[in-house]
Amino acid sequence: MSETKIETFTADADWTVPDRVGEIEVELEGERGESFDAEPPGDGGRVAGVLEVTPGETLFIRESSGGGEGLSFAAPGGSSVDIRRGGTSLSDRIAVAGGGGGEGRNDSAGDTSGGDGGPNTGEDGGESSFTTAATGGTQTDGGSGGTQSATNGADGEDGEFGAGGKPGSSDQRGGGGGAGWYGGGGGASTDNAGSGGAGGSNYTAGLDTVNANERGTSSRSHGDGGLVTIEYLQPPEEAANVSAERVTDDDIEVTWGGDVNDGEYRLYRDFEPPVDENSTLVATVESGTSHSVTDTPTFGGRYRYALLAWDEKNGISSSVESNEVTVPIIAPSDLAVDDVRDAEADLSWTDNADNEAGYRVDVREDDDGAWETAVDDLPADTTSATAAGLLNGQLYGARAVAVGLGLEIADIDPDVLPGETLTIASGETFEFQKPHVNQGTVENAGTMQPDDLQ
Repeated sequence: MSETKIETFTADADWTVPDRVGEIEVELEGERGESFDAEPPGDGGRVAGVLEVTPGETLFIRESSGGGEGLSFAAPGGSSVDIRRGGTSLSDRIAVAGGGGGEGRNDSAGDTSGGDGGPNTGEDGGESSFTTAATGGTQTDGGSGGTQSATNGADGEDGEFGAGGKPGSSDQRGGGGGAGWYGGGGGASTDNAGSGGAGGSNYTAGLDTVNANERGTSSRSHGDGGLVTIEYLQPPEEAANVSAERVTDDDIEVTWGGDVNDGEYRLYRDFEPPVDENSTLVATVESGTSHSVTDTPTFGGRYRYALLAWDEKNGISSSVESNEVTVPIIAPSDLAVDDVRDAEADLSWTDNADNEAGYRVDVREDDDGAWETAVDDLPADTTSATAAGLLNGQLYGARAVAVGLGLEIADIDPDVLPGETLTIASGETFEFQKPHVNQGTVENAGTMQPDDLQ
């Protein structure tokens, strides 16, 4: 079958969709906030789903830093990771996994935990003495920074679109907010305590199918950054030089070239374009098999084939058509007029074919009128029919037509001349019901068709 490809990316990677790939599965994991080994920081969020793509387009994998990065004493929030489409600005993001909030430091009591990054709204950070909790980022706003009521202290900064809030600047004991679609608020700081940073929010609106939107389930540690995993099926290579050749009276051999042993191919047949998955399926060719298929159509006709590369995720990824090839039908013979009445005539013929789909009887005025159908949809092996709706006194030509798929062949025999005595192939003679002047030699010319001349 088609080969499954898995590729992983951290920050600042550009990925171009390979040829023949129309759908990918993506997983995004945000980064954990930083810890001082007491209360845990917030873990990153996780997003997974399906994205429909176009071969040749570029997706941009980017990272946004959590609040507090670069500060001397603060525990920064975790980075978010995202996929961007159509550009590299924050507004071009189509999927985001939020980062977790950084841990808050406390001298006289246990440290305070950071909030997890997650769906819809990031988790709030933990509180400490004289501080309130920072709130998680949402789908429309950054989280609020934690506040403090100490003599010496500073409130945490609010999160923003794509960025976590910084912790309060006094002693930098608060945790940084995790980045996300909207970042979590930064923790407040006092001279001996700080609240934890809040988590950033996930975002999934740009995915065609959402399989997971989770809080705090990322496996990414602080310092590792976020991670994007892209999985897709690489469809088989397009076939080359698809050719059809009639090798026996009834058999057609279809051959092809190219590097086409790495997946599944489906061979379709039709008697008119286009040849596609709605046509007749002839064979399914798996990996490692021969580059040829012998087909024996039931009916004669003109046929074309198409070899379609296929995989279970993307469906048809390429199609190459063959030349046209004809399986002939042997024409009927010995067309005879067995009886003529006022408005109809009985015809018979010899069926020489074994691969016709059916028969049809046509009639036309005189010897040069346009052929029109008198009897249609006769089954295969038919050797007689009655042409009705004729006008007595009109000369008609008649023909019996062996019909295949996109192919037909006729036997054209005697004109029917009212008033004339005809010798039929069996040797029997009969007279038409209405006299008519003999216009000349009676020949085996073809089918019949009504007219108003009497």
